[in-house]
Amino acid sequence: MSYDHNRFILKKAINYVAQFKNDNAETGSKFPVSISIKGKKNINNRLGWCYGDLGIGIRFWYAAKVLQDKTLGNEAIKILKHAANRRSFKDTMVIDASICHGSFGIAQIFNRMYKETKDPVFKDATEFWIQDGLDKAIHKDGLAGYKQWKGEDIGWTNEVSLLEGISGIGLVILDYLTDYNTSWDECLLIS
Repeated sequence: MSYDHNRFILKKAINYVAQFKNDNAETGSKFPVSISIKGKKNINNRLGWCYGDLGIGIRFWYAAKVLQDKTLGNEAIKILKHAANRRSFKDTMVIDASICHGSFGIAQIFNRMYKETKDPVFKDATEFWIQDGLDKAIHKDGLAGYKQWKGEDIGWTNEVSLLEGISGIGLVILDYLTDYNTSWDECLLIS
């Protein structure tokens, strides 16, 4: 495939995803977490690495860099700044601290965007979610105080994995504390 063909495919993919954006959403997610075959959109989704706005925003950011598309870059910033304002439990539904759908995954995306843009909105959001994650180390029988919420049927469990456990939490904290680019989060499509 040629470079031009790849650019064409990337632009088509972006346009496809962008068509589902809800510009009228003043709170909550701008993008649905899922869309049924019949077109019904599930717009009630939590903030997280694995859900909606954060993943879409950061992918749009990197696509804009590849395509050298300033308009798309501005749209990515807009999406991510909207997400940065989501902080209440009702609006974010963030229960635990994990990377996948918890405080530290959110912090990692905002920290990456701060490193990319130096925009203080992203620095402030990073600080908020780092503190929120640290505040979740409350489990006396948890690993370093952390447990992952597995839902009503299972409850809180100890977890060591990258996406849902303390190894991922530790990597986010280490990256936050460094003054150089680690790029460890490339495996999560964040850098």
